[in-house]
Parts: sequence; structure tokens; C-alpha cells
Amino acid sequence: MTALKQLVESLVSQVLGENDYSDKRGHPDFPSFEQWLEDSDSTLLDPDTDESEVFELEERFDEWTRKYEDFGNPETLYRCLSVPNIESIDFSKLGRYWTDISTHSSCYLSKDESIAKFVVAVAVPLMVVDWPATLEANMSSFVDESEVTLRDGMKVKVLYVEGEDGKRHRSPEPIGVI
Repeated sequence: MTALKQLVESLVSQVLGENDYSDKRGHPDFPSFEQWLEDSDSTLLDPDTDESEVFELEERFDEWTRKYEDFGNPETLYRCLSVPNIESIDFSKLGRYWTDISTHSSCYLSKDESIAKFVVAVAVPLMVVDWPATLEANMSSFVDESEVTLRDGMKVKVLYVEGEDGKRHRSPEPIGVI
């Protein structure tokens, strides 16, 4: 059993990598705000940033990290796809950028009325989440976006596909790939 445990730990560390803000189970283990600033490539602060802006950024950091620390394992995430029909969804390439808020998964960039919009719901094990990219995206983008970035090539369980009419369809594929 020890050899199996070592193999599993080795595989998990290969998936998670170094400094990815995760413990061995994929749960978020975020650094302090100061450490995050030091480690990140963030351009959120410049030499002219005043103390109130730093305080506001730290509050936002604390809000996001608390939110993600409360995620379930697995967590349900949502993504809107614009395709001609449900059969056109490529479950082998679902994409990296998701949200944990179903009402935020709109296809806001799609203007073509002939293209259907579907929301795909997936169950995601926490070790599939790219925590540094997720935190960076939410610290530097729209405050209400609630983006969750997933690791390329990982598998997720597809829960359902919902059409624009609100009708939920059973997914033709039980497993999807990011």
C-alpha cells in the first residue's frame, strides 16, 4: 500500500505542480496577500499606487480567497457555448474559463442570432482548478465575473446542458475534457 500511496502522491504533485496554491487534495491553500503580490506577475500595483488602493486590493484578495476556500469538492461550474445545436458541442474541448455562478455563464460575445447558446454544467474536482490563474483573473478583471480557470487537458463530469429555453438536456457525453 505504501508504493501505491507514493505513486498517487507523485501523480498529484505532477498535476498540481509547484506553487499552485493547492494542498495535496487540490484544496486551495492561498498565500498571504503580501506573498501573493511578491509572487504574482500582477500589474495591479505601480509605484504611484496609494495606500487606499493597496487596502482595497487586499480586501478584494481576502474576499476571493475566502470564497474559493469554501468551494465544494467537486464544485459545479458553468460555461456558455455558442454552437449551431447541442450535437455540435465538442466535449473533448470544453475550454478553460468557467464560472461558479450559473447566471454569469452568458454568451455575451456572441451576436449571431442563428447560433444557439447552451450552458454546460460540470462537476469539477478542485485539483483541476488552476488556482493562481483563477485568483489573478479575478483580481485584475471585472469584480463580479467570478471566473474559475481550469487546467488544460483535465477531465470533468458533465452534469447537464441547458438550452436558451431553460430546458435541461442530458449530456450526450458523461465526461468532458478541458
